[in-house]
Amino acid sequence: HLPHSVFSEAQMSLITWSHQFLGNEGVPNRSTMKSVEHFLQEMCGIKTIQYNGTFGHIYYVNDLHAIVTQEMANPIVCQHLEFFLEDSTGYFCNANQFQWWRHELNADLTTPMIHSHNHDFYIYEPALLTTGQL
Repeated sequence: HLPHSVFSEAQMSLITWSHQFLGNEGVPNRSTMKSVEHFLQEMCGIKTIQYNGTFGHIYYVNDLHAIVTQEMANPIVCQHLEFFLEDSTGYFCNANQFQWWRHELNADLTTPMIHSHNHDFYIYEPALLTTGQL
């Protein structure tokens, strides 16, 4: 979804009416504002998906793929994202620090497997390194 206005429909109508009453020209009417909002939603919005719950209730979720896609396309957000682990020593504070994942994070909270170079590596499975070390 696009960010919602902090004003209700009635408040927006009052604001547009007051601008028109004060003589301001070019103030869009409510239907024009709605059509622009609909256009922006179609062009930039996130799809909301309806699901039927097991117990018969209806719930909605936003499309996670579309959210991540928009965030990745946003240069203000993307510059702060870390995609690769870094090998750091000392103070661990970021999720992308290798030592944090290796020593600080409870293994039961991580994913059980990683896929790398066409191989699957499981968290408690011994692996033979290229150096010959197990």
